[in-house]
Formats: sequence, C-alpha cells, structure tokens
Amino acid sequence: MEAIACGTPVVGINAGALPETINTGETGHLYERGNIDSFTAALETAISDLSNLRESCLEHREALGVERTLKTLADLYDDIQ
Repeated sequence: MEAIACGTPVVGINAGALPETINTGETGHLYERGNIDSFTAALETAISDLSNLRESCLEHREALGVERTLKTLADLYDDIQ
C-alpha cells in the first residue's frame, strides 16, 4: 500500500490480501504463486506500462490513506454493534 501511495506499481502474488490491494492494470499486476512465467509476464507488463501505472497509483493514493482505513474500520465496528 505504501508503494502504491508513492506512485510505485506493485507486482505481487495472487494470494492473501494482495488481490484486494493490487488492482491489476491500475496499481500493478498479480502473478500465480510458484509460476515463474506468470511472474515474468507480470513484471514485464508492469515495466512496459510504468508511466500509466504510476499515474494510476497516485490516483488511488487517497483510497489507501490512513484516514480512509480508520473510517473503514470504524464503520465495521459500528456494524458489529
């Protein structure tokens, strides 16, 4: 999230929380765990489209900020009560 907020696209494994954080083609690319060809393709795609991804990352900055995260958590806690 920090990398994206700084305008750096991320290439990450399609597992855990990363699919919720990385928007393919907008803030980076996902690849399948253990698949070197998938990793290579994701990395090459991210590098070839770096300027567009960088701009898109910066556009997503607000959605990844601490204030938004805290509001989301507060809303979740309110729903529980």
